[in-house]
Amino acid sequence: MSQYPQGPQGYGPPGYYYPPPPPPPRKSSTPLILLVLGIFIVVVAVSAGVLVAINRSTVTAEPTTSATPRTSKTVKTAGTGDETEEPQETAAPAEGARRLGQAIELHGIAEETVVQVTARRIIAPARPANQYIVPKEGSQYIAVELVLKNVGEKLYNDAPTNSGKLIDVDGQQYNAAFAEVRDGVSLNGMVTVSVGDSRRGVLVYEVPKGTKLAKYQFVLDSGYGKDQGEWVING
Repeated sequence: MSQYPQGPQGYGPPGYYYPPPPPPPRKSSTPLILLVLGIFIVVVAVSAGVLVAINRSTVTAEPTTSATPRTSKTVKTAGTGDETEEPQETAAPAEGARRLGQAIELHGIAEETVVQVTARRIIAPARPANQYIVPKEGSQYIAVELVLKNVGEKLYNDAPTNSGKLIDVDGQQYNAAFAEVRDGVSLNGMVTVSVGDSRRGVLVYEVPKGTKLAKYQFVLDSGYGKDQGEWVING
């Protein structure tokens, strides 16, 4: 008997020993490395593109501006001839300032609201109608007589006490007081004027005695109208 094991039948002569088959070849890891490297490059490129887009949007962004433009208006101080440029929330009408007794057509917030406003005269000092409601010591009442005529296409409903401002030569502004005087019917509270109708009355202001007045301003709809009427008091 042979000392060598016999190989499988059909392969070689009896007693011949076949070595075991070689191991299968190892798969190369190069394709996997290339795939990972490619994914890494794509991720870096996409990230760089996102950063560039963000930077561009930051550089080209513009600040938002208000939809309501502010206009400037030349204000002349009475008695000095000096002129200064001051921003205004509402634009003055094209006619410009008027003297007392002249009418100015003003527009409200709504296009159909149009009122012809006349500052007829200044009453200084105005006499209190109530002995218990009087100006404080060192001050006096001044009344502005107004005529409000509705020349628009809709009912005019407003609070004139919020619409009229009295300005002195130093640029100080005075708001209407809820006071009554014997020199005219007060326009305190709400005023309702039908189309074609008009209202006449006074707005009362409390100012220090000796104050030199420069102008009177009026804006419809409690000061939110589109136009500003202005009347020169001194000069």
